[in-house]
Amino acid sequence: MRSKYNTQQRAQLLAVLKASKGKHLTAAQIGNALQALGTPLAKTTIYRQLNSMLASGELRRLPTGNQEADCYQYVEKNSNCDSHLHLRCDSCGELQHVDCIELDIVAKHFAEEHDFTLNPAGTVFTGRCAKCRPKSC
Repeated sequence: MRSKYNTQQRAQLLAVLKASKGKHLTAAQIGNALQALGTPLAKTTIYRQLNSMLASGELRRLPTGNQEADCYQYVEKNSNCDSHLHLRCDSCGELQHVDCIELDIVAKHFAEEHDFTLNPAGTVFTGRCAKCRPKSC
């Protein structure tokens, strides 16, 4: 019976991630969404399920240096998230996908001049988004 319960928990969590349509969610945001749907899960259960889904390749984690703030994203079949970099706002936490020729040039420079290959799926530049950046006079 336990495995069926875990399957239901996994399905509930996966449904929240799929419904986010490519957005990156923290474990707390996932927990809040499950609570709002009337299907709350304990924090430890959420992390256990997230780790299981990471291991199976169903999810991608974008680390922040603080596990509670790490973001998770459902990996769609035929996803191209491995091919671009990310920007994360230090203030609001918004995460953006960036497909930019200039960053491709930087990646090429790292490879050719520093013998270092970037991992686009795990590369996150941090700073302030337009909404959070102080407006200049």
